[in-house]
Amino acid sequence: MKINVGFRLEPGQSREITVTTAKSASTISARDLVNYEEAAEILGLSLQTVRIYKIKDPDFPDPITDTRSPVWRRADIVAYKERRAIKRKRGRSLSDAAAAKRARSESGRKPKPVASEIDFSQLVTVEDIAEILGFTTQTVRKYSRADPEFPEPFYVKKTHWWRREDILAYQESRAAEAASAAQVRGDADASA
Repeated sequence: MKINVGFRLEPGQSREITVTTAKSASTISARDLVNYEEAAEILGLSLQTVRIYKIKDPDFPDPITDTRSPVWRRADIVAYKERRAIKRKRGRSLSDAAAAKRARSESGRKPKPVASEIDFSQLVTVEDIAEILGFTTQTVRKYSRADPEFPEPFYVKKTHWWRREDILAYQESRAAEAASAAQVRGDADASA
């Protein structure tokens, strides 16, 4: 329920605010109310991110004011922060959908979810692949988008990951293709 409340504390004025609705009236201490800046500080987010969450996250608490500068109960923001932490621990970050969309646009295909039985010590990142293949990270990203033979990535915590064995197999197949192409060129040169 949204409530219109207008207040400005002058020196010597009470720090109590009476909130009146059609059903009831209650008194809230000004210390128990937070604005965007204070909510951002409590949540450890930027001001812009809090504004986005207010609009897009259905779990974000409703403000108690329906004004241009909304205020929330401090307890509601703290409870939201705790719910967010629980979701993150379970691996369902609020930003997973946006990150997955970004990952799809980077690779051109939807990354596979990582099963819990995968050994993370055998997963490599773009930087690791660049080192293994002797490419730059930009070249690795280009190949991951354009080469249909390039292994499919996994997606964990906003990062693309690949199995080391898949990358090594890809490296071997590229080497075999290069050797085959060199042999064909060599046969053509010998016959000429």
